[in-house]
Amino acid sequence: MTSCSWDYMTFTPSVRSYTMLLFTFVFFIPLFIIIFCYCGIFRAIQHTTRAVTKINCEGKRNSAKKFHKMRSEWKMAKIALIVILLFVISWAPYSCAALTAFAGYADMLTPYMNSVPAVIAKASAIHNPIIYAITHPKY
Repeated sequence: MTSCSWDYMTFTPSVRSYTMLLFTFVFFIPLFIIIFCYCGIFRAIQHTTRAVTKINCEGKRNSAKKFHKMRSEWKMAKIALIVILLFVISWAPYSCAALTAFAGYADMLTPYMNSVPAVIAKASAIHNPIIYAITHPKY
């Protein structure tokens, strides 16, 4: 019965408030900021790609360089998006288990339902090197 986590199974006001504050300030707010920033990045890349396509009359060599640069920026943005999505997918089961206990339904959670999401969440640290190794030929 040991774990590298807080006791979110106990239904006390201090544990419940800690759980909600933790998820709000450590998970939900940063996730919202990340999504907001990446929407801005994707919009900027999309706008620049359209501008480069319109400037095709400048010369084929110069526009080809700009187009190649835009393609590499799109690829890097997509890789970052995949990393973020895998982070969310990895931590979502753990969040659901903790928030289920927060809501007062801790008796529904079995030890297996508590331990497997925690292992999946903590194993999310191995996703980044694998994604970068697969998608980037220099790694």
